[in-house]
Amino acid sequence: MSKVTHRSAPARPPKARVAAVLAGALSLTGVGAALTWDTLSPVLSAVAIPDLASAPDYEGPGTGEVQVKVPEGTSGSGVGSILAEADVVASPEAFNELARLEPRIARLQPGTYVMKKQMSSVAAVEALLDERNLRVDRVVVPEGLWVDETLDRLAKGTGVPRSEYDELTPEEVGLPPEAEGRLDGWLFPATYAFDIDDDARTQVSKMVEQTTKELEREEVPAEEWQRTLTIASIVEAESSGQADRGKVASVIMNRLDANMALGMDSTIHFIAQERGKAGTTDEQRQAKSPYNTYTSTGLPPGPINSPGKAALDAAVDPDDTDYLYFVAVNPATGETKFSEDFAQHQRYVKMFNRWCSQNEQMC
Repeated sequence: MSKVTHRSAPARPPKARVAAVLAGALSLTGVGAALTWDTLSPVLSAVAIPDLASAPDYEGPGTGEVQVKVPEGTSGSGVGSILAEADVVASPEAFNELARLEPRIARLQPGTYVMKKQMSSVAAVEALLDERNLRVDRVVVPEGLWVDETLDRLAKGTGVPRSEYDELTPEEVGLPPEAEGRLDGWLFPATYAFDIDDDARTQVSKMVEQTTKELEREEVPAEEWQRTLTIASIVEAESSGQADRGKVASVIMNRLDANMALGMDSTIHFIAQERGKAGTTDEQRQAKSPYNTYTSTGLPPGPINSPGKAALDAAVDPDDTDYLYFVAVNPATGETKFSEDFAQHQRYVKMFNRWCSQNEQMC
C-alpha cells in the first residue's frame, strides 16, 4: 500500500479549529467509562485531509487484520504511536492531527482493537470508534451476589480458569486493610467490559477499585468503609425494591441504637450459602457463627454480599423513621410491611405465614 505525503496545507477552516479546541488533549479513561459509538462523519474526512501537514499517511481502508492493544492511561499521542508501530497507520502525526478533530475519541475505551494494516488515518479513527472492533469480555455482575457466585460469573464470562481466582491474595487485588483480607462486599456489581487479555487479578482488582471509588463518591471515611458496606449488604439482601431500601436501613440503624439483635434472615442464608427460601428454620437460626444476627447483637463481622449503588446510598443516608421491624408479607411480589411495635409486627408475620402455607416450596 503506497503512502501519500500531505504537503503544505491551507489554514485550518474555522469549524475544524473549533473542533480541535473542543477536543482538547486526547486521553483514555478506565473500564466502565461512558462511551459514544457512532460512524465518523463523512464531512470529517473532507475537512481533515486537506488540513494535515506533511505527515505520511496511507490511502484507503487497509488490508488484512491485526490486533492492537491500547493500554489504560495511554495518551493521545501514544495511541498514534501504537498504531504506527503496528503499521496500522503510516505515522503518528497524521493520525493525531485527525484525532484532534474528533472529540468523541477522547472517550476511547482502552482494550484490544481489531484493525487492518496500512489504513488511512480517517479509516483508523473510524475503526476505533466502531465498538464492533473492540475485543472485550462483557460480564454482568448483579447486586447482592456472594463472592463465589461472582467469581463463577467472571470465570464463565471471560474463560479464565476458576481456580485462578481462588489463588489470588488480598495484596494482589488491592484490597484495603479495612477489608480484613476478605472479598465479601468489595466486588462492586456492574456490567464490566474486560479486555480479552485481562487475567483474574486484573478483573478482581478493577472491581475492588470500583468499590473504593463508590465509597469515596459517598464521602465515607476509610475507617467506616467496612461498616458501611456491611450495612449496605444487609439492605441489599433484605430490600425488595427501591422504596424499601431507606426503610430497611433505618430499621438496621434503629436496632443498633437500641442494642437489639438485628435478626436478619439474609445473614442466616449467608452462613448456609443457600438461596431459594423466603424464611429460615429454627435450627438455622441457632447456627454458631458471628454472622448469626439472631444470636448476636450488633453488625456481623463484615458484608454478606456485594451491595450496589442504591443500597450504598441507603446505608449512608437511611430514612428517618421509628421502625424496628419489617417482614415481606408476599415474597413473590416483594410486598414488605414495616412497623414500630412488636404487636403490629406480629400481625404482619401472620400474613407472611399465611402466604407460606400457600407456597410451601418457597418457605
